[in-house]
Amino acid sequence: MAHSGIWWFKLDLDVFRDTKVRDLVEAHGAEGAGAWLAVMVEMHAAINDGVAFVPAERLVESVAFDLHISRRKARNLVNSLADVGLIDREMWDEGKAANERVAERYEAYRRKCEIAEIARSARLSQTGGGDAEGPSGKLSV
Repeated sequence: MAHSGIWWFKLDLDVFRDTKVRDLVEAHGAEGAGAWLAVMVEMHAAINDGVAFVPAERLVESVAFDLHISRRKARNLVNSLADVGLIDREMWDEGKAANERVAERYEAYRRKCEIAEIARSARLSQTGGGDAEGPSGKLSV
């Protein structure tokens, strides 16, 4: 199956030292942390698909499914994300969710990939190689 875009996203090592995350975990425990992670995954996937925000209902359904909790509890958790500032409150009130840092990091990653692809293409043209596959049929590094 072909895959384009990102396969992973960066998670800061000090994520649990962030005061917003601490406030969320203090209020909701491990479910709060799980909701934050589920929301981050959903937001990165949306941006990877070319969408700048996630519709609120889709986000609530995703969190409920991922954490095996009721939609009501998921809505409460995601609302708490907005309360502590982990997602944009104004957008959440409009029925969609976004996080500016997610968009910024994705753009930085996309630019880095473009630069790497340009360098790879230049290397191939210098060596006269027509494709990026080595003798085993796997991508060369």
